[in-house]
Amino acid sequence: MGINLGSAATAAVKLKHMDNLCRDELDAEAPQKQLELATSELKAALIFARFSSTSYSSGNLQRATDARSKAQAACAKAAHRLAAPEMIEVSPDSVKLIWNEVQSALADLPKLKEFKPRTRTAGM
Repeated sequence: MGINLGSAATAAVKLKHMDNLCRDELDAEAPQKQLELATSELKAALIFARFSSTSYSSGNLQRATDARSKAQAACAKAAHRLAAPEMIEVSPDSVKLIWNEVQSALADLPKLKEFKPRTRTAGM
């Protein structure tokens, strides 16, 4: 029994065609996946910014600054994803809304020099 080279060549051409179709589909889905990742990163940034605000108000400076830096890092990653040329035209208003909310939450956080921890006097 020999290998039918005609069938093998046809199969190779079909496989190559299917591979190209899969790559085309992946390329078409890439902006959507990048958009989903950016949205997830922005939502995480918003959670960290809110946690930072709560930590500041309760006087836990270490947690507040850690959460703030995580929020800024997640926001930077999302911005990097959204800055790609193919993403500029795809970004829906919902992403822009989350972006604005994150920026507002980060802007509302006190600066380190503005932070004044609450202190209690003895006997109170």
